[in-house]
Amino acid sequence: MDDIVKEFLSESFQTVEVLESGVSRFESVEVEPDVVKAVFRGVHTIKGSCGFLGFSRLEALTASGELLLGRLQSGRVQHSPAIAAALEELVRAVREMLEGIKQSGLEVADERRELIARLDALATVPEDTTH
Repeated sequence: MDDIVKEFLSESFQTVEVLESGVSRFESVEVEPDVVKAVFRGVHTIKGSCGFLGFSRLEALTASGELLLGRLQSGRVQHSPAIAAALEELVRAVREMLEGIKQSGLEVADERRELIARLDALATVPEDTTH
């Protein structure tokens, strides 16, 4: 396995630990803005590295997570149990996809389309119908 990929995996697994800790705090009724920011930053970092390394499936998944977290951070969507559950699933999926890369040096074929669709739906900002 290429040294760059090994470094990516090492850093990404450390980031996933931070994500797991942060996302576990999403179970509360309100999430501190610093926690949302830290989780956003971690997902963003993994996404950017995936783009550079050509791991397009993991990049697509993290891009959807980043979109949801960005909208949550800006207040355009409100925290909910559904968002907390989707983010927990996102972190599990990222870990599993990283494990697949670690085992084979390649991305697994699973694109996580259902999870991406759910993250995207949760990030959807309702249209203002008053105008």
